[in-house]
Amino acid sequence: MVERISKYRIKFTPGKQRIFLSELERHLEMSKDSIAKRYSISRRAYSDILSEKTTLPCRIFNDAPNSLQKKFKVTYLDQYWYCKKGAKKGGEVTYKKYGKVPVNESLRKKAFLQWWERTGNKISVITKPRDIQINTTSTDYAELIGIILGDGHISQYQISITLHSVVDRKYIRHVRDLIKKVLHIDAVAIKRNNVTILYINSIKVVKHLYSIGVPPGNKTKLQVDVPTHLTKKEGFRLAALRGLIDTDGSFYVESHTYKGTHYAYPRLNFTNTSLPLIHFVYSSLKELGIAARYSKDMKRVQVENITEICKYSTSVGFNNPKHSQKLHRFLAKRGTIEKNTRRSG
Repeated sequence: MVERISKYRIKFTPGKQRIFLSELERHLEMSKDSIAKRYSISRRAYSDILSEKTTLPCRIFNDAPNSLQKKFKVTYLDQYWYCKKGAKKGGEVTYKKYGKVPVNESLRKKAFLQWWERTGNKISVITKPRDIQINTTSTDYAELIGIILGDGHISQYQISITLHSVVDRKYIRHVRDLIKKVLHIDAVAIKRNNVTILYINSIKVVKHLYSIGVPPGNKTKLQVDVPTHLTKKEGFRLAALRGLIDTDGSFYVESHTYKGTHYAYPRLNFTNTSLPLIHFVYSSLKELGIAARYSKDMKRVQVENITEICKYSTSVGFNNPKHSQKLHRFLAKRGTIEKNTRRSG
């Protein structure tokens, strides 16, 4: 009898459940965390009970002294009291959607299995991945690889590229167009808070990346690198470099004032935790004759001279407008300052 009663739920009148639990905590001289532990429920589940999102387990109510129990008018509910209510709502929604009561589930399942054995399992579009033609002959392909190595993540079944919804708004369109040109499929864009995630849902693309040395998983742990064959083709190395710096690179101005004089130093910076990618960016810049240096922790490559940065902009270029716009604003401001300086002199 005790076991059967303990399976019930206790329903209070609105607002009373919280009061009951507060008085129970005082009576037992225990904190909320201790109460949850005492009754073997999670802290989150106890919070839901406190906020009256869920009803109270009978065992907690029975643990209170009789004097406390008698203060409250409660209703005993069966532990599965909500099933009938939920089933009724589900039935109403189903009837509204289909305009009829569904067929017997066992008969429906039996009919489906018969169809599957007869026809369904022979339909190739269901059982095989879609055929995708990957354009590996264009420099757009190398740039997309660089983007994936920069802001991308590869899982077992898909590739995701995460970009800032506001700052990278124009660049998102460029990346989607690039995916369409190279893979001939449309990326699915999902916006979450301030980021937009572009999903490439294709096992074939994942397998292709694995075959060229870009496996799924954590890029830092795997210490990924730009595929060797891309570094040897004319134009492909620069395209991969552009994809990396457009995503994991940044242009900023380091400034300070000394003895009343303002100093501004432009920086083109690439940050990544994969050492092979750091080496790739550094060596690529060196091949272009662009002066660059490693950071002490070997997680950054930095170009520190405006002449060298402009050389990069000319020889490689930016497809992410946020970088080129910042550079142009700096050059315009610098030109104004120099012009005013010459006039004052």
